[in-house]
Amino acid sequence: MILDKDKLFEQGYLTFNLQDLDEELFDDIQSQFSDNYLKKRINKLRFDATIITKSLPSNFKELVEKNFNLDDISIDINTHTSTLTKVRINVRGEYEELMKFDDYLKEYPWINDGQKWFHGALDMYDDSTRERLISDLYDGTVKTLYKDYIKNDEDYSTWPYNGKHKSITQGTDVTMYLKDNYITPHEDGYDEGRLCVMLIYLNEDYKEGYGGEIIVNHDLKVEPKEGNIVILDFLHNNIEHEVLKVENENFERFALIKFFYE
Repeated sequence: MILDKDKLFEQGYLTFNLQDLDEELFDDIQSQFSDNYLKKRINKLRFDATIITKSLPSNFKELVEKNFNLDDISIDINTHTSTLTKVRINVRGEYEELMKFDDYLKEYPWINDGQKWFHGALDMYDDSTRERLISDLYDGTVKTLYKDYIKNDEDYSTWPYNGKHKSITQGTDVTMYLKDNYITPHEDGYDEGRLCVMLIYLNEDYKEGYGGEIIVNHDLKVEPKEGNIVILDFLHNNIEHEVLKVENENFERFALIKFFYE
């Protein structure tokens, strides 16, 4: 059984390929969510790193604000020892500007660039075809697995939108990892009312050796092949996971991700 709720709650995760669960839905999502479509949704960059303090200009924030056309610039700089500084960056902007800013960041001698990825909201209010597909995806997986624990039915309404313009698809993000992007091992923590997180990978061109695999609970490795799904349970578990570094220069690792609540 693919949607094994007992297994999910016992081990804390579930993984399978959508093609094995619903081949027609797999084919439809494959045809509708191209790399170009997903790339147009990318408008944010998250970057955490450590650097030798003297290598970071004292006016780093001002340089970023002056030289890049970015919105919602958030740069936290914390000199936590006499020689090392931690930096956390969250910015929003057009895709091309994010790429320019990313190239600029690469000029600095970061000691640990352990958290870097691009993302953006998957808004589909004016796209009933794609909205229906993602609605069907969530309805046939997460809503099925957690139906006994859902308290707010309004947030789980499936396509078409209900009268308040809410949908089960709201809160879905597109993530993109490029060469050398990865995330170190972490837990997402206990958040009141959180049921699970679901990821579905959308990469037709993935090949072994490209990197970007997710490691779950230290032992499970899931390749970012198109249709691969990972569900992490938060109702009974808080599983550690990480994303391995993308190794291939030309590989763009795309996934949809959403956290679900009661």
